[in-house]
Amino acid sequence: MVDAGDVLVELDPANYRAKVDAARADVAAARASAVGARAALALTEKTAPANVAQAKGGVTAASSSVASAQAPSWRPRRIFAAAESRKTLAALNLERSRALLDQKAVAQVDLDSRQTDFDNASAQLDQARARRVSAEASLAGSGGGVVLAQGRLRAAAPPPSRWTQPARRWALGGGAGEQTVAALAQASSIGATPR
Repeated sequence: MVDAGDVLVELDPANYRAKVDAARADVAAARASAVGARAALALTEKTAPANVAQAKGGVTAASSSVASAQAPSWRPRRIFAAAESRKTLAALNLERSRALLDQKAVAQVDLDSRQTDFDNASAQLDQARARRVSAEASLAGSGGGVVLAQGRLRAAAPPPSRWTQPARRWALGGGAGEQTVAALAQASSIGATPR
């Protein structure tokens, strides 16, 4: 029989103290993680606008480069067209001089002069072709800078949901920290006295 005041069960508080101590350590770790997350969020919030501004500047610079490359692109094409016309005219004059030389209507010196004009026009056409190809390649290459700068802009400006959710969860008490606080409260409520 049990009398009033008799000890029925004696609980060893060491097990509960260990659980309370572990729960406190978990709370401290969760708080440290929250502080770290807040610091990372603050840093991201401060650097993100600068990164976005820098990336926008890159897009502007690349777009200007394209515009600059496009502006004079007509010139090599027109020089090429003019050189082509000069060569065609020189070829016609050379053929006419050959026909006239066969008829003994002009001297050999006239044919030689027309041949020189044709050779010069051919060389000028080759130079104009090389300049036109170079200008077109430069223009094509400048477009890649815009694509690269736009990619950097997208990378610099992630949607806010990508970088604020972890910090917001910690700031609101979510995650492991909330579970640890609940475990600490439960351990304290069952009579274990923290020491």
